[in-house]
Amino acid sequence: MFAYFEKRIEPFPAAEPVRPPQGLFAFCWHYSKDAWPWLVAMSVLSALVAVAEVTIFGFLGNIVDWLSSANRETFLQEEGMRLAAMGAFVLIVLPALVGCIARLQERSLTARRLWSA
Repeated sequence: MFAYFEKRIEPFPAAEPVRPPQGLFAFCWHYSKDAWPWLVAMSVLSALVAVAEVTIFGFLGNIVDWLSSANRETFLQEEGMRLAAMGAFVLIVLPALVGCIARLQERSLTARRLWSA
């Protein structure tokens, strides 16, 4: 599984090194052009994690509102499925997103370069 991620960027390309272009953005693009798909993927996944965390905090606020107005004897019967769905989200979906970010960062972008140095 790790080999797929580790082979996405060649640490020592066959092309002869050239002088980087002038200017900040041109310089950054020159050295990151091989990694841009993985940087975009990390950005999208990081945004999804941020949205997920905001959703969790919003859900916690809803629980407080539900508890203030709900019947305590029937609360779990009425809201049990929502609570179970959010529990599955927190225990399965959120760690999977964070794991994907870790794989992209550790295996595609940094580890290969460190091992090859």
